[in-house]
Amino acid sequence: MDEFKAKKIEHDSARIPDPTPALIAAMTDVCYMTFAVHMTKLLETRMPHVREITDEYRDAWEDVSRAAYMIVAIAGGAKLRPIE
Repeated sequence: MDEFKAKKIEHDSARIPDPTPALIAAMTDVCYMTFAVHMTKLLETRMPHVREITDEYRDAWEDVSRAAYMIVAIAGGAKLRPIE
C-alpha cells in the first residue's frame, strides 16, 4: 500500500483552497478510509469501504471534514462570522 506510506507536506508555497463540494468529498473519503484502516487493526474486524457506508454515516464524516477544513482555514488566517 504505497499510497499510505508517510509523506512530508511541502507547504511553504501553499494556499488554502476554497471548500468546494469536491474538496470536502475528497476529505471525507480520506478521513473515513484512514479511520477504517486503523479500526480494522484495532478491532480486528472488517470495516465497510467508503462506497459501502450509509448516507447518514457519510453525512457525519462530511461534518468531520468541514470541521477539519475550518481548523486549517482559521490557522491560515480565515475569520469566522455569524450566519444570518
